[in-house]
Amino acid sequence: MSENSYHSLRLLSVCRVSSNEQREGYSLEMQDQANREWAKKKGYLIVDSVKYVETASKQKERRRFREIINRICQDSTIDGAVFHKVDRACRNLTDLAALEALETENKKSIFFSTQDFPQNAAGRLSFGVMGVVARWYTDNLREEVLKGLRGKVEAGEYPHRPPYGYKMGENANRSKLPVPEARKG
Repeated sequence: MSENSYHSLRLLSVCRVSSNEQREGYSLEMQDQANREWAKKKGYLIVDSVKYVETASKQKERRRFREIINRICQDSTIDGAVFHKVDRACRNLTDLAALEALETENKKSIFFSTQDFPQNAAGRLSFGVMGVVARWYTDNLREEVLKGLRGKVEAGEYPHRPPYGYKMGENANRSKLPVPEARKG
């Protein structure tokens, strides 16, 4: 969101996915590639890439995010960070505030390679709105998943993958059926 005009900025490329399943794909590498291409066009230097798996919706579980923020704050050779987009950085208001504090209190630059926020009131508003939308997305997704699980239970179906030693039946209510060979041990 901010730029330092005295020298070419030295930035971390910060790439996050929410689950180990997403790690297996190309998402982390594609985020890093987009961040690096963006930085090159701007004339900025990527000094390191941080790629990690962590939920962004539960502030209490953001240990790695806090470590990255602390690193940016404490390392005088790092001028800031570039994330792929706002929801790859944060999906809760506490972390949104931490990103804002990086800029306002620590004079570090925060960028998003696929989203541009001008350095004015409208840019700060847009950034804040995108952070709130990211939070809403997570909250809404949770509500929809719970509604779907509740619907399965009300229909007499088992709402999750069956435990070890069982499989889902092909009957109407998809009840759990034992798998005798798996239970021997």
